[in-house]
Amino acid sequence: MNKAIIKIKKIHKNLAEKIRTYKGLRKRKFEGERSADWSEWKITCMSSESRYRHIAYCIGRGTEYDEIEKPRDENKLGSYDWKKIEEFKIQYKEMFDEANVCSSKQPEKVL
Repeated sequence: MNKAIIKIKKIHKNLAEKIRTYKGLRKRKFEGERSADWSEWKITCMSSESRYRHIAYCIGRGTEYDEIEKPRDENKLGSYDWKKIEEFKIQYKEMFDEANVCSSKQPEKVL
């Protein structure tokens, strides 16, 4: 498997683990350490980032947006969302380009 794909999947997995952790913390009652508003905000930010990263990855691999998700009217992507997705697409393209350059520098096997 391509090194860039492995790296991207690791990023997605780590982000999903953080979201699960914060959701677990949200369910506990804190006594002055953190407010519920803070944890809700953090979960929302990470969830949005996860969505943007997933869409950017899929579009970068050639999947049409309509095949990735079919959001409700109140959850459709706005201009800010598409801007973030474009940023992640550029980041992922650089990772793929770097992985391809690195793999092409390896010596070829002589048959």
